[in-house]
Amino acid sequence: LKSKVTKVTVFICMYFQRLPFQGWLYKRLDLVHIQSFLFYSTSITNSLDTVSVYNENGLPKIIIPLPSRREACSFILKPLQHTVGDLSNFIKCEDSGVDRITFFSEDGTRIAKSNSISDLLTSDFHIIINDQKYHVDTSS
Repeated sequence: LKSKVTKVTVFICMYFQRLPFQGWLYKRLDLVHIQSFLFYSTSITNSLDTVSVYNENGLPKIIIPLPSRREACSFILKPLQHTVGDLSNFIKCEDSGVDRITFFSEDGTRIAKSNSISDLLTSDFHIIINDQKYHVDTSS
């Protein structure tokens, strides 16, 4: 379900700013924006059962369900710079309820955390987060 809405939005932003030698100063900003919004409706139950891999602006975007929050979270990775260990750390930082993350290839071989993301995405694999196993199809 897609719907496009164009509207005028007035934002009133109030914040405190600390100035050197003057203490806290209260400021108010009035911002007027004409924005065009594109809304998408998705099903939450489908996103909690699968891990999806997409290509966004030339970088892989992995959408992984987080166990504690019961919601999906997206991670955009740099294939040549990030490793499997980096992805594991990103997931653990996003959800403190994650105790264990392991990656396995289709034949059951464990994937080392030192492997690059580009090597990981060359074939399908499995992610096990705590005790939940997810199949990742990299062909999309």
